[in-house]
Amino acid sequence: MLLLVDECFPKSFMRALEKRGHDVTWATIVCRSAIDEVVLAKATSEGRVVVTEDRDFGTLIYRDGLTAVGVVVVHASEYPDGINESAEQIADQIDLLRDNLSGFLTTILPDRVRQRLLSAPLMKIYGDTSSGNCLKIKCVADHLGLPYTWITVSALSGETKSQAFLQRNPMGQIPVIEFDDGRHFAQSNAIIRYLARGSALLPDDAFTQAKIDEWMYWEQYSHEPYIAVCRFHMHYQGKPKEAREAWRVERGEKALDLMESQLAGRPYLVGDTFTVADVSLFAYTRVAHEGGFDL
Repeated sequence: MLLLVDECFPKSFMRALEKRGHDVTWATIVCRSAIDEVVLAKATSEGRVVVTEDRDFGTLIYRDGLTAVGVVVVHASEYPDGINESAEQIADQIDLLRDNLSGFLTTILPDRVRQRLLSAPLMKIYGDTSSGNCLKIKCVADHLGLPYTWITVSALSGETKSQAFLQRNPMGQIPVIEFDDGRHFAQSNAIIRYLARGSALLPDDAFTQAKIDEWMYWEQYSHEPYIAVCRFHMHYQGKPKEAREAWRVERGEKALDLMESQLAGRPYLVGDTFTVADVSLFAYTRVAHEGGFDL
């Protein structure tokens, strides 16, 4: 296989690929710059698959309609032993796919490989990054390296009540995702759960998934209605901290206290890994201070 490899990889990675019979050349890859088009043109002219650490590289190709023989995105930071120590493992993962790299955007992580046709249109995400619920979708898609087109829709300006938007979501809420075949659905936690399937963000174990769901349901019923609403009143409506509803503040404080207790001595809400439960609770907890809550 002819490969054009991002020079940020160590020489041990290049040697590991060459040992497996790959023809490797190096290139400087700087995402979202003119250099990318030069790299892709070189790779295409030589019939080479681009191998890079840059998670945005595949999205760049979809967004700008650029041509590529194939792209391999290695999530190098996910390998606990580091890229040097993991060079042989990653080279093995690429080698196993040597006959199936052309025409695909291939994402490689320590425990899994995901592929998407380069010719496939992007998933569309309708939302507003100032919304915690919408931010959940962006966090998961970016973390997993899923290509998408972000279409900004503001609930504050009434765009979610337009006829065009209501055809996608009669509930008149963001976020919404839309697929290539026109299918679409809403509700942030349902979306991130769907996107995370088959990844470490949603482990296969049924009980672990149930514990994740437990926290995600709790977020929507016992966290977001208090933290997010207080934030809305203060941050968007300009109300003073003293004007917050006492009952809402009390429940918000209880929610934050429960999270603090759960995370005492542990980095994640469920198990020993980062999951969509953490994403779900991160979204509005990170801006709780904008609702007058002390973190």
